[in-house]
Amino acid sequence: MAAKTTIANAPAIKTPPSREAPKIRLYALQSALEAAKNTYPREFIGLFRKNEKGELSELVLAPLASYDLSSSSFNEWNLPTDISLTASFHSHPGYSNKPSEQDLAFFGRTYPLHFIAKLPFSLSSVACFDRNGNPLEFKVIS
Repeated sequence: MAAKTTIANAPAIKTPPSREAPKIRLYALQSALEAAKNTYPREFIGLFRKNEKGELSELVLAPLASYDLSSSSFNEWNLPTDISLTASFHSHPGYSNKPSEQDLAFFGRTYPLHFIAKLPFSLSSVACFDRNGNPLEFKVIS
């Protein structure tokens, strides 16, 4: 009899790298940056939902998320089943938007795209990474 696969022991889904730069709507990214400013000096975390065109178009706040001075988190069991959630966003309350070891562990087991913003939480302070922590160019569209 085959072993039963559960969410806890399921392998991470690997997606092939996309040749096209991810597109994010300006208002979605601005919403995340405002949230980062409003939770500073604590870290903020949120998710981006993609629309039918594949653009990241909406910031989603995870229920019962924790915003702490050196980390932010949420319980994935509190999220609805929603395949349109395809990217994470979180802030670093300092001047680095490079992923930490904890960030890389989160990246590897969750969404295909991840955004990190550093101070001063402006459009130019955001970096995008794939699930392996490789930097990606991205396009902000209006």
